[in-house]
Amino acid sequence: MNRKFLRNLFFCLGAVVSGSAAVASDINSDTCFKAISEERYDNAFTLCENETEKGDPQAAMYLGYMYLKGNGTVRDWDQARKYLEQAVDSGNVMAYRYLAVLYWNGLGVPRDIDKAREMFRLCLRFEPGEDLSCTAQFAETLTFSSNSQDNIREAAELYQTLLKNRNYEYAYHLARQQLELQENAEAFKNIEFFLMWSKRYGNLSALKKNITSAQKYENSLRGVLSDSDSRNGFNWARDLVYAINHADLSRELLLLGYDSEAIPAEIARIKKNDLRRKEEQGTIVQDRHVILQEAADQ
Repeated sequence: MNRKFLRNLFFCLGAVVSGSAAVASDINSDTCFKAISEERYDNAFTLCENETEKGDPQAAMYLGYMYLKGNGTVRDWDQARKYLEQAVDSGNVMAYRYLAVLYWNGLGVPRDIDKAREMFRLCLRFEPGEDLSCTAQFAETLTFSSNSQDNIREAAELYQTLLKNRNYEYAYHLARQQLELQENAEAFKNIEFFLMWSKRYGNLSALKKNITSAQKYENSLRGVLSDSDSRNGFNWARDLVYAINHADLSRELLLLGYDSEAIPAEIARIKKNDLRRKEEQGTIVQDRHVILQEAADQ
């Protein structure tokens, strides 16, 4: 197995297991989970090992994940498979997403795409609530070292599912698949949205590499898109960010005790005051970069 393949594989594994995609989100007091979520992998490995010995299937999944990634321990495909299988046998279906990666790439096991797909299917079937980590892992795996247009299109559909469920950081990943499919106008829309959303909501330090790449894609696409496509893409992305802002503000007002019927008027008042403040500061300029920053500041 060549070095470039391994390097790309480890990036693939790391890209989709941050945040909610890293571990199941239904464990709040689990010290093994807490250490992993804080990236204290040396501590996490010991904690997960202890909890696995006590029969905890969640800890077994995390332990297998750390062997898969080489976090807190040496990378060991056989140990990863052992603990992931233990987790699955104990009823933790979510562990299938990491076990599938082993079979998809032939890591310590014979490569078996059909078996990996079946594991992803089982994981997707039982994916709980808002935790779409199986969807994210499957989408990333589909595009790893793949030139298959069918795989790329399937991954794009999965990223669309993530976006519909408010996992907006995946707009960048969707745009990359659309670029592979030569759907340049659609890719530009999602890149613009990703950049606006990142500045407003995203963890900038975590998204830094993706933001840098998205800006390069944005610049290159502006050279091949028509003015109409570029303008429409920006307007679409801006309107979507505004809609997200509106929805979040509505939820905040509900929590503050506002009657649902009074919320539209209150939002209109807030926006009117905000517009007046910006006019007084002389910040209402039609340049798209200023508008983008305004979207980010709302």
